[in-house]
Amino acid sequence: MEIVQYLVELAPDAVYRFQVKSSDFYWCNATHPRGEGACPLHIACFNADCPSDVIKYLIKKSPFIVGREWKCRLGLPLHNYLERALIHEEEGYEDDDTGGWIVEAPSFPSGKIDFDIVQMLVNAYLEALTNDTHYMGTPLRILCKGQCVSLKLAQLLTDNRDCFEIDYNEKKRLKAPIWALIENRGVTPFPDDVFRYLIECSPSSLEIESYEVKDNESYDGVSSYYSESLLNAACKNPNMSAETIGMIIKRHPEMAKQEYENDRHLPLHTLCKNKEMEEQTAIAILKLLVDTYPESVKKAVGKPADPLAEYLIEQYEGKSPINIAEEKMSFGFLKALLAERAAVSSIPDVNDSGFIVRYPA
Repeated sequence: MEIVQYLVELAPDAVYRFQVKSSDFYWCNATHPRGEGACPLHIACFNADCPSDVIKYLIKKSPFIVGREWKCRLGLPLHNYLERALIHEEEGYEDDDTGGWIVEAPSFPSGKIDFDIVQMLVNAYLEALTNDTHYMGTPLRILCKGQCVSLKLAQLLTDNRDCFEIDYNEKKRLKAPIWALIENRGVTPFPDDVFRYLIECSPSSLEIESYEVKDNESYDGVSSYYSESLLNAACKNPNMSAETIGMIIKRHPEMAKQEYENDRHLPLHTLCKNKEMEEQTAIAILKLLVDTYPESVKKAVGKPADPLAEYLIEQYEGKSPINIAEEKMSFGFLKALLAERAAVSSIPDVNDSGFIVRYPA
C-alpha cells in the first residue's frame, strides 16, 4: 500500500493511464492480466493477490475508471474483480526455430471476494450490473461461475430483469446466470439459497434450453445441434443438491422426460454417470427423478442425434439406467436403483424405437 501511494504521489495521472499495446504476444494476450488497455484499477481488481486496501485506494483516486472498459480483456473493473473468484487457465507464446507455438502455462488460483469492494464498484457505476461487454456476460453471471457465490453478493448484483436475460453471440447462446450456477463445479456445498433467489427473480430462465449449433466441414457442412434442459445439466454436477433438483422438478416436472438432444440421455441416465456425487445425495435425486417419471428407470438410451458423437453411439446407445450405473456408481446407489426398478416391474423396458428390451436371466 505504501509503495502504491508513493508511486501515485510521483505520478498522479498514472491512475488514469491505459497500458499500451505490447509487441510480445504473451503479454498482450486477452487472457493475461497485463493485456492491452488496462488501467491500474483493472489490473488491481483482476489480480487475486492485490490487497483490498489498494483497490479501495485506486477507486477513490480514479472514480471515472470504474465505468471504463478494459480494451483487451473487455469488461469493467467490477467484471474484473469478480473474475478473481474463477480458476484461470493461461496460454503463452514461445519462439523456436520453426517460428513459435502456443504453450499452456500453469493456471493461477482463485481469490476471495470482498463484499465492501463490490459494493463500492456498484455504487460508483450502477450501469455495470447490466453491462455484458465482458466475454462471460454480466457481473451476476460471472459471480455464478466462481467460487465465492453467496446470496448477499447475488442480491447486491441484481438491479432489474436485464441481469437475468440471456445474450447471444453469433451462433452460440450465452447461458443465463442460473445456468452458470447449475454448471458450477467449483462451489461446495451447492448454494441452494442463491438458486432459489434466481428462480424467484426470473422464473422464465428455468424454461429456456441451452443450445449451440456448429458446422463441421468434414461432414459436408452438417450442423450439429445441442439442446438440453436445466435438469439434465444439474444431474451432471457432482456437487448438486437434492433440494435444488426438487425445486426444478416442482416447477417443471416435464423436464424429467426430456432427452438431451446431443446424446439422447434422460436426466436419470445422466445421473447414473455422475460417479463423483456423494452417494446419499445421488440416491435422494434418484428417488425424485423416478417418482416424477417412473418409466425412466427402464428406458434405454436412444441413438444420438449428433452425427459427430460416434463414441456416444458405441458407449451408451441401448443401455438402461442400471446398465450405465453398474459401470459408474457405488454399490449403495445400485441397490437403490434396483429397488426403484422393482417397484415399476410391470413397466417393460422400451428402447428408442419402441421395442421391448429383453435381458438374459
